[in-house]
Amino acid sequence: MKTRGLYLILIIIPIIIFCSCEDASPTFVQNEKPKVNAFTTTKDTANWDETVQLAVDVTDKENDKLSYQWEVDKGTFTTGTTSKTVTWKSPSENCTAKFTIKINDGRNETVQSKEIVVKVMTELYVSASSLNFPTYTGLKTFYLENRGRGEMNWSITSDVNWIGDITPSSGTTSTARETINVIVDGGSLNSGTYTGTLTVKNNSEINKEKTISVSMIVPTPAQWLQNDDGSFEYEENPGKNWHTYVGFNMPAGWSAAKVTQIQIYMTSNTTYSYHIRGCDNVFYSDSYPFPDWNSWRDIKTYASQFTGWKTFDVSEIFSSPVFFIAVKYLSDNGPKIGIDYRSENNSTLLSGIYKEGEPMTCWIDAEYGIRVYVEKVSGGEAPVSGAPETPQGIWLNQVSNFKK
Repeated sequence: MKTRGLYLILIIIPIIIFCSCEDASPTFVQNEKPKVNAFTTTKDTANWDETVQLAVDVTDKENDKLSYQWEVDKGTFTTGTTSKTVTWKSPSENCTAKFTIKINDGRNETVQSKEIVVKVMTELYVSASSLNFPTYTGLKTFYLENRGRGEMNWSITSDVNWIGDITPSSGTTSTARETINVIVDGGSLNSGTYTGTLTVKNNSEINKEKTISVSMIVPTPAQWLQNDDGSFEYEENPGKNWHTYVGFNMPAGWSAAKVTQIQIYMTSNTTYSYHIRGCDNVFYSDSYPFPDWNSWRDIKTYASQFTGWKTFDVSEIFSSPVFFIAVKYLSDNGPKIGIDYRSENNSTLLSGIYKEGEPMTCWIDAEYGIRVYVEKVSGGEAPVSGAPETPQGIWLNQVSNFKK
């Protein structure tokens, strides 16, 4: 009886063990395909015989070693075809090239494709990005080329009217270099710095253009107006409240002048002060201009100086064809201004003395020690901005044909 029970136990245990092993299932991990994160090309449209780079960015979850294989139906690869990046040269024909990249991790393969259009294309090249003119007139050149294939139809336009001439402004070119002349004309503009833009368009392609920035400086025209030779044999002080005045012609072509400096030459009694005055209200008698003594205005009050020339910085605008600058004396004793008298028969200068309420005395061809420095004003006050050139001094005569 006991022996039977032992046999039964020995038989049952293997059965249980066998049954337990039958129920345990093995676990398998599935391998994932390589993942293409990006498929890039340096150009989506290529010209004939043009080089293009293609590349893929790939990750593999299991970090398996990857292999690459590139294929294309047009053109040729100029590098190997088994790396992430390849270089391809387009064919000499209009077509669409289809690229295929196969990435294999040893168990699975990922395949992706991309197309590049090949066609004849023009390519605009411009030799300059800026043209800078240091003054208000001048000529500068640049050139343009077609660095692609086929005929390029091009045109050039400007956004400002002071770019006076663009030659040529349009044309067609295949491979020849086109030289472009650009002329500016800012003679009618106020002084200052001006900017504009040239737009060069390749009309054979969509949205293909280049811009050239253009700058031009209109300097402040300036010059000394004077009626003397710099040396004086005589001196004069007609008395308190009297004026010694000099008339100046507006420079040719100017509608207005801004006096920025006045020079006065005194010979003695320099401890006395005086006023510097201006007038551009003119009346004519027997065709000769005279200052309207009711219209004098003070430019500099209580000026004083040592013997010789002294320069005063002022800011006064005159718009009459003839304008006058005067010294008004505040004492009978001084100061005394330098003067040279000349022959009445050689009248070329306008000068004289007068006192309010008294008859006006006009000297024929007398040189007084009064000079003015003027800047051109066109259409109002000249702008402060800009980079004026250092002006060249120009000596202009006093008003001529004055009657004593």
